[in-house]
Amino acid sequence: MQPACPPTRWILTGGAGFLGTNFLASSRPEDGEIIVLSRKLPRWPVVRPWITYIEQDVREVDAYRYMLTHGSAVVHLASSSYPGKAEKSIESDIQDGIGGTVRLAQACADQGVRSLIYLSSGGAVYGDQTISPISEDATPKPISAYGAMKLSVETYLRMLHHVRGLPIAILRVGNVFGKWHSGTGQGAINVFLSRMARHEQIDVWGDGSQVRDYLSIDDASRAIRLVGLQEIRGAEVFNVGTGKGTSLKTMLEKM
Repeated sequence: MQPACPPTRWILTGGAGFLGTNFLASSRPEDGEIIVLSRKLPRWPVVRPWITYIEQDVREVDAYRYMLTHGSAVVHLASSSYPGKAEKSIESDIQDGIGGTVRLAQACADQGVRSLIYLSSGGAVYGDQTISPISEDATPKPISAYGAMKLSVETYLRMLHHVRGLPIAILRVGNVFGKWHSGTGQGAINVFLSRMARHEQIDVWGDGSQVRDYLSIDDASRAIRLVGLQEIRGAEVFNVGTGKGTSLKTMLEKM
């Protein structure tokens, strides 16, 4: 990965969600044009002169293929699945999560984009490991449908780099927390804080000794931007986290 000038255009798929909104809020004029593709427009959009929102189902690649211009950095954030839901939606995850991403990647290769940045999972793809912290060289051993889906996408993207030369950056992001989160779905800290605010019960599986790497959304947004500013030449994998684990029990006590 070599330092380079900013991309001619940023394209964020699923950019109206938690990660996308925070990335947009941290963007600057020098980042250039940013196009946000999302099935639903945000309720509280980040309004900047350089940001354009387009209501578009990301799976319908032919409808926006012309936007995937040479020099663009495509950040693929769109996902309809999360760990607690994936076991119940394996077939739709295969069609949407894997099939939809492969179609997007093929279009990116056709159009000659500068890079495709895929947001994977910093925990689910690795499964149970005996070494901590886990490096990018560790063999992935997913033990959940969500992890299997994410790793499958990664494998197809590496193949497309090998066959088509598509520059790929895979970001295996830790457990992200921060503002503009719905308080539902994935993200233990945000979900638990939301339940606390509503005086609802918090369900904890196990004895609370599970250790995770909890990552600030500001750091996650910074990582996406830093990778997007580079000239990606291969199919590169980056763990994005603090490098420090915190047990669920300790996190709950602090909250």
